[in-house]
Amino acid sequence: MKNSQDPLGYFDALNFPLFSAIMGRRSRRFSFGAEIPDGPLKFKSNQSPVPLTELEHELVLAAVAGTTGWHFMIPWNEVNAPDLPRFSNSAGGRTFPSAAGWHTTDFFYTDDSGVYYLSTRDSHPHSDLSSKREPDVSSAKSVRVNLYEGRLNLPPEAPHVSPP
Repeated sequence: MKNSQDPLGYFDALNFPLFSAIMGRRSRRFSFGAEIPDGPLKFKSNQSPVPLTELEHELVLAAVAGTTGWHFMIPWNEVNAPDLPRFSNSAGGRTFPSAAGWHTTDFFYTDDSGVYYLSTRDSHPHSDLSSKREPDVSSAKSVRVNLYEGRLNLPPEAPHVSPP
């Protein structure tokens, strides 16, 4: 349900159909400010680069490493009573797969604003997520660590990029 306090575009992003997003992906798109310097597809964008907004950034992180609420784990049985089942490590559901709920994914990512480390090991769903169907954009942001300010510039030759 659209809320008047939602940032611009948030409701639209949440309600964009999955298969429209999947089937609409095409290589005809070209990033603003990007360039293919030579070859048969030589092209330079006449647009300036446009970084993701903070909301867009957080939505991507929530989709990649977000919490989805509490899951039901493995059913209770007399062997485990009165404790929770011993097989599943976490009662929190995630947007990415994890055997037995271990969710120990830690990863690095970069964008024009910096280089970041994101640990999902200790992030847990908020208690009110059980009926929520929107991404929890605060959970990934709360465990993100900025390692470096600014763009990570890799040398533009092999082995850092594919050779010609």
